[in-house]
Amino acid sequence: MSMKHFRDITSYHAIGRVLDKNIKYDSDVIDFYNFLSQLIFCDEIRVSSELGPDEIKSGTKRTIEKLKSWGVDKSILVELEYPDDEEMFAKQQKEIAKLIYNDWAPNRGNIILPGPPRLESNAARESKFPTGYVEILEQTVKILEDTLVAQKQVDNLDHILTQSKADADVSYLVGLIFSYEPLTKLLTTHFQNQRPTKEQLLDFVSKTRNKFNAYWSMLNDLHFSSSHARSMSSLALENSLHQVGGGVNALETSESATFKVPSAVHLLLSQFGNEPEEIVKRTLALRGHLSEFRRKNLSNISVSDVGDNYKNDEFREIEYVYRDIKNIISEQSQSRFFDINRFDLNIGTLNYCYTEYANESYHNPGFLQKIISNVKDKRENNKKGNYFIQDLSIMISQQDDYFKREVAIKVKEFRKHNSKVEIILP
Repeated sequence: MSMKHFRDITSYHAIGRVLDKNIKYDSDVIDFYNFLSQLIFCDEIRVSSELGPDEIKSGTKRTIEKLKSWGVDKSILVELEYPDDEEMFAKQQKEIAKLIYNDWAPNRGNIILPGPPRLESNAARESKFPTGYVEILEQTVKILEDTLVAQKQVDNLDHILTQSKADADVSYLVGLIFSYEPLTKLLTTHFQNQRPTKEQLLDFVSKTRNKFNAYWSMLNDLHFSSSHARSMSSLALENSLHQVGGGVNALETSESATFKVPSAVHLLLSQFGNEPEEIVKRTLALRGHLSEFRRKNLSNISVSDVGDNYKNDEFREIEYVYRDIKNIISEQSQSRFFDINRFDLNIGTLNYCYTEYANESYHNPGFLQKIISNVKDKRENNKKGNYFIQDLSIMISQQDDYFKREVAIKVKEFRKHNSKVEIILP
């Protein structure tokens, strides 16, 4: 398994705000440090900058160009190209639509779709999208409202579906929903019963987009890393799954796996300074120190290796790499008191994406059991490990006060004096 990852656009906009020292949400800082962790260990970090509204594309490109000007090579930060061929585009769109349908309508007849969102602040809701995207999505929400909820006859639907391919004025998700009739019918039935509000439809778009990104990555042999805001939604529900049915292990249910590579996030937060450019350049230097380990060892670790079921020889080899990487990370510290063993983290977890369920009641055993059954039903047909939740997000979700304090310090540093920061962390 090559360590190639795809990050969503929302997280790149968050990273861009940190680079400009003009952050909007405290989660921007977490997205930045999660990205730095990938910058150390991953072969490639891919980003989509060709689809979407012009305002969104330009924001993404500005972030990419600034990172490149600070030394991030184009061989690391790779801009994605989508298929130009109409037939191939339609085939991939329909394939993802079928995967999503199979998630929401398993054979046993349980229909599990995103439910109404919990009460959340505007900041929390908007942090799940690139800056300004909520307003752009108004037309998409109106189309879903007319076609799936009110079941109105839309005369120019064919034109709308063509528009959606550009993912600009109309979201790509509209075309995806209408590309596979069973999915269209399922959503129509569900929305007829639920009668979702505009806010709920916006929430649906956010979660379904995350699901699309995860499956698109899977089909292209990439691991998908979502923004921190969306990762937290998935982690919150996963934590609840651990508490169901006498301690059902959600990690086993979803066949997740933890990367046996030590995290550098403690070093990044505590030792690499407070200037974004300096931090990026020092991170690239650490990447350089680990180049041989990345080339010889990390790029050859398969998903089956990173769980607990090691063969003895494989286990020893990975443990040796783990030890040596820890030594190199420790050597980069400017403080003789730095102790990487105090925070002996793994760099992330590959698991099933629970984001679309995460606004349901986390403690409703019947609902959670349905999700577990759903995952068990489908896991034989899907590759595992396409959804990558990064180390700092995992630590924040575990209510680790040390990391929360460090993030709070960085929030103060990474902003202009006149900027207001919305606090959305729990």
